[in-house]
Amino acid sequence: MKRPLSLALLISTMSALAFSAAYAAGVPTSSLSKSSGSDLSEANPVEHGLLDLRGSICELETGSHELAAVQGSQHRFVIPLGVYLSKKEAVTLARGACAFALPIKARPGMKVVVANSSQLISLRAYPSSKVKMDLELFKAGSVGEKQVRTIESAEKAVRSAEFLRHPEVLVESECGKEMILRGQLTATLLGSGAGRVFTRNLELDMIEVPCE
Repeated sequence: MKRPLSLALLISTMSALAFSAAYAAGVPTSSLSKSSGSDLSEANPVEHGLLDLRGSICELETGSHELAAVQGSQHRFVIPLGVYLSKKEAVTLARGACAFALPIKARPGMKVVVANSSQLISLRAYPSSKVKMDLELFKAGSVGEKQVRTIESAEKAVRSAEFLRHPEVLVESECGKEMILRGQLTATLLGSGAGRVFTRNLELDMIEVPCE
């Protein structure tokens, strides 16, 4: 069952100069926001292609889509990784995934850094059920760090809602090279009880920095 799409996520932005300085100094990128007074016009937009969306529980229709930026930002983007999966008591297992691929190209002398992801997730487990979801963001040809959330209910219903965040650098391209940014969200519902997984769209920063 499809649910209405929403972009109601936290919005944060940063300038190329501030991001580059923080990145080089090892400062968490999440500590830099537009409240610092940085001028976003100083940063160059990242060159990218169409986003390809595949999976059985994606809320948005699968296929190729234009990548949308967060309103007011050239460097924070909305990835349509919203999903919805539920099961009734009569079903003991339900599983699904939603994945995307996005080609990105860095200019000569520059590399693209992907960081500071944020996604609202909601899990619900009814008695005698277990609900699990994991999110992995990575560069094609590599393995990313999985962010995993699990809840389990024995007698009373359990609910969990939070922003799943990764405030550090997730992926970076080679100097002046192309790469494919990939991501996959997987949901699994187990047990004799009902369960549900629901997520909003994913947001993340993509920006160019000088090669070291």
